[in-house]
Amino acid sequence: MPPEELQRARETWAAVTLSGATRRRTGFYKKASGELAKLEVIVAPIRVKGNIVGVFGIAIPADDDLARPSATEELSPRQLDVLRLLVQGKSTSQIAADLHLAPETVRNHVASLLKTLGARSRLEATLVALRDGVVSLDLD
Repeated sequence: MPPEELQRARETWAAVTLSGATRRRTGFYKKASGELAKLEVIVAPIRVKGNIVGVFGIAIPADDDLARPSATEELSPRQLDVLRLLVQGKSTSQIAADLHLAPETVRNHVASLLKTLGARSRLEATLVALRDGVVSLDLD
C-alpha cells in the first residue's frame, strides 16, 4: 500500500473497530506503482463473545461491466454448513462433531468448497463467504 493510502486505511479500520459494523466500499485506490485501481474493499470486525478481537479485510478488483454469479451459489447446502462453521473458526473435528460427520467427510467438504470458491485457504474461503453475504463474522 502506498504511504498516501495509509491514512484512509487507518480511518476505515478505526470505523470498523469503533462502530462494530462491516464496511463495504468501492473506489479508486493507488497501487504501489502509482496507478489507480478500482477496488471493492470489505472490512469487517471479528467478534468473540461480543468483543472485537480483530478485523478481516479483502480488496477485490471491481469491474462494473462484469456481472459474475456468486461462487457460493454453487455450494451444496452441506458445504454451506461447513463454510459457516469455518467462519466461526472451528476445527475439522469441531465441525465433524457439530454436523455429526466423520472428520474425513468434513475434510472432503472443505477441499471441495475451497476448489469451488477458488480459495487457497480456509481464511480466503471465509473472506469469499463474507464478500458474498453468506455469513457474518459475529462469533458470539
